[in-house]
Amino acid sequence: MTFVPRAPLVAKVVDPTAERVRQNHEARLGDVERALIAAPPGAGAYLGRQVFAASSTYVPARGCKCVVVRMVSGGNGGGGATGNVSGASAAAGGNGGWCVEFHVTSSSEIVGGPAVVGAAGIAGTAGGGTGGAGGATSLAVNGKTWTAPTSSGGPGAGSTSGNASVFNTQPSAPVGSFDSMSLVLGRPGFMLGATWLAGGGGSSPFGMGGADTQGVANAGIGYGAGGSGAAATTASRAGAAGTGGLIIVDEFGA
Repeated sequence: MTFVPRAPLVAKVVDPTAERVRQNHEARLGDVERALIAAPPGAGAYLGRQVFAASSTYVPARGCKCVVVRMVSGGNGGGGATGNVSGASAAAGGNGGWCVEFHVTSSSEIVGGPAVVGAAGIAGTAGGGTGGAGGATSLAVNGKTWTAPTSSGGPGAGSTSGNASVFNTQPSAPVGSFDSMSLVLGRPGFMLGATWLAGGGGSSPFGMGGADTQGVANAGIGYGAGGSGAAATTASRAGAAGTGGLIIVDEFGA
């Protein structure tokens, strides 16, 4: 399918209410546009989109014979930091969730099933606790369950007066034949003499990881985003939690 993007509806308008309506129309048409561009060859008419930000049951639209699915597992928590008057500590950020994309085309109507949205990874506790792993996200389509797996939280940090660094671990890749898969690692924490910085959380296509910090940890925004690690000098600090997963299903007819 070849699709040529349209021009904007109209230019920005002066009246604030009318401008919000225009922006909403642009956003909705943009959703349709992206779905059409992502449609696999042979996909029929676009039927609409279903979005799951919480676990539920996927019930395909009537006449649906092709789906394009994007989903992300829960973002991971950032590590906690240990306080010490003679040094500093800086933990690593939690990884973003695994994002996967796949499509299913059938000669008969698509059959749905459980839509499980991964929970956010919990924050690493003050005193060097490792951030929790976000939950796996999965969707059943035509009797097969597709899964965006868990990753890992940011390691916590102990206090030191010297040089040190704290890195996240490389996660295992999702198992299955996906059209695409991606994950952004949480950034490391480091201490270099009198300078320290805790790592930010990994982002996802649907969310932004918490920012690097020299103190209180920063939470992620959106879906599948990692929380940042914490940094500490005299007082221990907890990391930040990740954000939950998401499932987006674009449906096409015959």
